[in-house]
Amino acid sequence: MFVLFACVWILPLRGTRAKIFRAKLQQFFDICKFIRTFAENLYMKRILFYIVLAVTLAACQKSQTLEERALELCAYIPDHALLETARNYMTPDFYAVLDTMFHYLPADDVMDRDWLYYFVTGNGGTIPNYEVVKVEQTDKHHAVATIAVRQVWEDGSLAQGSGIEEHRLYMERVNGRWLMSDFDGHKDDCIRYKKKRPESL
Repeated sequence: MFVLFACVWILPLRGTRAKIFRAKLQQFFDICKFIRTFAENLYMKRILFYIVLAVTLAACQKSQTLEERALELCAYIPDHALLETARNYMTPDFYAVLDTMFHYLPADDVMDRDWLYYFVTGNGGTIPNYEVVKVEQTDKHHAVATIAVRQVWEDGSLAQGSGIEEHRLYMERVNGRWLMSDFDGHKDDCIRYKKKRPESL
């Protein structure tokens, strides 16, 4: 409508006045085009911003979930003993290997294997305090958590001279649940040891 009105209004104009009007009209159209382009770009930028924000939030949520799960799994690290309930938090093959080592080897034999019997603590009566440092998801079904362990007494005080040790807790997603699949590579240690002691199994 505005364009039609402008055309009707400019028809009687001649010479310089017509050129000036056409120039101003062109400026007006250029400004409208700029505003439209700017609005479209702003709209696209907003969409892109929300997409990036959604992806970032999803990644943070995933990382947080894995960290929380890793911390939960720490309660089932077989230090000194393998809990029966741990089978619900470990992959079947990892639990089966540990079950053989803890329950079918002579007790003194197991206790002589510091890498097995003392997963995260020694024989000083301390209690491990776990902290998840980071979790790296290597693929869709596997992740590795770096665990910091401090030795504390029953009253929660830090055991002097114990320091902080870092361990690696391996996780595997099975049927939608993250389970402990290994700890510091001890699964292979157990398998190698079993091959050396077939008569005890």
